[in-house]
Amino acid sequence: MKRFPGTRPPSPPCTCRPGGPPTATCLPRPYPEGLDVEERAAVRHARLTAPERPAVLLATRPGGDGGPVAFSCFHPWPGEGFEPAPTAGSAALHALPEVRGAGVGRALPSAITGALVEAGFRSAALRVFAGNARARRFYGAAGRRADGESVREETGGRVLEELRYRRHLLKQGAVHIARHVSHHSADPHTVRTSAHTEGVGSMTHASVPSAAHETAVYTHGHHESVLRSHSWRTAANSAAHLLPELRAGLDVLDVGCGPGTITADLAALVAPGRVTGVDAAEDVLTKARAVAAERGLENVRFAVADVHALDFPDDSFDVVHAHQVLQHVGDPVAALREMRRVCRPGGIVAARDSDYGAFAWFPEVPALDGWLELYHRVARANGGEPDAGRRLYSWARRAGFTDITATAGTWCFATPEERAWWSGLWADRTTASGYADLAVSGGHATAGELAAIAEGWREWGGREDAWFMVPHGEILCRVT
Repeated sequence: MKRFPGTRPPSPPCTCRPGGPPTATCLPRPYPEGLDVEERAAVRHARLTAPERPAVLLATRPGGDGGPVAFSCFHPWPGEGFEPAPTAGSAALHALPEVRGAGVGRALPSAITGALVEAGFRSAALRVFAGNARARRFYGAAGRRADGESVREETGGRVLEELRYRRHLLKQGAVHIARHVSHHSADPHTVRTSAHTEGVGSMTHASVPSAAHETAVYTHGHHESVLRSHSWRTAANSAAHLLPELRAGLDVLDVGCGPGTITADLAALVAPGRVTGVDAAEDVLTKARAVAAERGLENVRFAVADVHALDFPDDSFDVVHAHQVLQHVGDPVAALREMRRVCRPGGIVAARDSDYGAFAWFPEVPALDGWLELYHRVARANGGEPDAGRRLYSWARRAGFTDITATAGTWCFATPEERAWWSGLWADRTTASGYADLAVSGGHATAGELAAIAEGWREWGGREDAWFMVPHGEILCRVT
């Protein structure tokens, strides 16, 4: 049996026998103190023998006896409400002690990624004990991130919390694996793929399709001053161009839903159709769920997602909507293509973005000129395009749409209440939000300069003749 560099002599191989649970040595370690190993073995046995059996991937020794040195199982993540399921769940991932540190632990997740992309999944997720710091570091290094969902279960007389770690499926090399349906299936099969991974040996090469991912930094963050603005938005004041296209029974995806006020309006308009709100930030989805609960909406759900790699099958929705999103993403054309992918033929992809370069106000307070110039620099340094409104039609054409209706809309703030609200939130945002942090850390402005701009906002808001207009580009793209 071939030994791996820098490892101790091999222990007896780990196998999953039909009808038998993995042995204690096959269970990931270390576990939180007090974990009942036998109970966890029974849980894994139940998963491996469930009616919808998982696929099992084995990492085998190159040469020698070809015995397994690591394994993982995956299955469609339950309860997502889509067919086929867009997310794969891992039931277990384990490498034998003698090959730990030899690259297998890095190679097997890479192989899993290739297999899942080949099987049509858009993302992968698994549960990790909150107290298992070693496993959390391992999966974090492998590109998975806690997405805010967790479950609590009792084991060994203790209640333990498991966090869901998720990642989008990116381009990876595959490793030398034997892929089977469950050992309890009557139809096993083998797939050989390849790449060279240190400590694993030579393997034949295969690559998998790549999915884009977010490269830009969201400029505003989710400070209270930002959510003060976002929570003001409604379908009427922010998606009026889309409303004539809506009717009861449509399924809608709201991309970049933020605190969910527009999402909730859309859900009320299309009920009993389903509305799914997605955002890249888990924390803001807590607020979105609260909004939906307060309104008694039962046809809306929320999830973490990246617009460049949406976790939904093709043709999942009748309407895909994004408000003030494309200005903040690294590749708006790719984002529109992805929105188109999940939209059904005959459906609508709708977007609306402001155009900072066309903002207009009176009186002409000099500090606001400085604010606009600074905002452009910060937003573009973060990978966004603040003058997105004028570019939406062009981006849609480049994304492959041919049936496009392009319009424009505005917000106008002129009453005393509107002026106080608009100037106050921008004064606070300029000194206390994520935008302020990025402006200072990026070397674009000092704290003193930001304070001066904030004072300029307050000066403008205090003028009785103050007026401010925010123009937006809008597109409705019919999928053909």
